[in-house]
Amino acid sequence: MDPVLNPYSPGAGSRPPALVGRDEQIDTMNVALQRLLLGSSARSQLLTGLRGVGKTVMLVEFQELADAHGYFHAHIEVSEDGVLAPDLAAALRRVLLSMDAKRRAGDTLRRAFGVLKAFSLRIPNGPELSINVDAVFGPADSGNLGADLAGLFVELGKAAKDHQTGILLTIDELHYVDRATLESLVIGLHRASQLALPVVVAGAGLPTLAATTGQAKAYAERLFTFPQIGSLTDAQAIEALQQPAKDEGIVWSDDALALILHVTQCYPYFIQQFGLN
Repeated sequence: MDPVLNPYSPGAGSRPPALVGRDEQIDTMNVALQRLLLGSSARSQLLTGLRGVGKTVMLVEFQELADAHGYFHAHIEVSEDGVLAPDLAAALRRVLLSMDAKRRAGDTLRRAFGVLKAFSLRIPNGPELSINVDAVFGPADSGNLGADLAGLFVELGKAAKDHQTGILLTIDELHYVDRATLESLVIGLHRASQLALPVVVAGAGLPTLAATTGQAKAYAERLFTFPQIGSLTDAQAIEALQQPAKDEGIVWSDDALALILHVTQCYPYFIQQFGLN
């Protein structure tokens, strides 16, 4: 195959040319996004699995779904130090700025800006966010991260609902976050969920994430689904190999397919690597 036209993509977070075996998670998120816009309940998703199975790819798919339904979106990749609050504040600022650029700013949106500004001022060594409104103190500046995220998510959710839209946060490498911070994130989302506000979180992390989240808050299982992302079935792995090649006029032999399935154990990254080579 021409190396320039080779469609396989084994890069970190790169979408494979044939995304197979993930329909259930995509369909579940699609339904959740639509239900939240109608004021109905829906659970967020925390994807778990080893590296190279396509968790980050799924977060990108969720973003595209959200865009199609008119949501506003921000993405966070947690660093190894596990600090989340400063990146979260910056991400939510991007969401509000995007909303302000596309929708006529109303009272709820201006108030959300002010609450976010007050929240950012309470973050130890936090970012100096450029927000051209006065800080609104009270809802999200107590210094208790869980309570403050609850207040902040409520204000953002109200602004989104008032503008007939929703907010999706995608958070990658969430396993780096410590239990206390993860508990705060769950508390914040829980309050928005109680008020039927259109705020949804899609996170991704290593397999320990599901247990850590459950330990952080017992009701986390009612807020999230925890899909385990792993190896493909034989049929899915063959489709992932054959479909891109077919589009380029290339046919895999049965012996080659059998060898690749045996060697890779249908692991998504290695399938793409074999295709590239």
